[in-house]
Amino acid sequence: MSAKSILLVFLAAEALAAASGAQAASAPPDPFAPSVTVSLSGLDLTADAGGRVALGRIHAAADQICGGAPHPADLARASAYHDCVADAVDQAVATTGSPLLAALNAGRDHPAAAQTASRRSHATPG
Repeated sequence: MSAKSILLVFLAAEALAAASGAQAASAPPDPFAPSVTVSLSGLDLTADAGGRVALGRIHAAADQICGGAPHPADLARASAYHDCVADAVDQAVATTGSPLLAALNAGRDHPAAAQTASRRSHATPG
């Protein structure tokens, strides 16, 4: 991937509409919507370790965009928060165009991750 960072933007109106089951009105993107730039500089998005670090950074940014995790007893907000984070992470991962990130985000193994795990299991302690 040639980009060193991605911009994670999540529109609060869309999140609230999705959480309530309503459809968001068709409107142009809000230039004042919260956004976070996620640095992917120095990460190899074709390697398991780089993909996992990138996904962690994307999740942290989504948490920030979505207002942080609510109190566990606040079930209504917890549901909206989890939907918000999932949508924001999905959007950001799609923006990278990385098959490894897409696989990690979907909870699937990717060939690069499987190769790394195989190398670790066959390594002999020194």
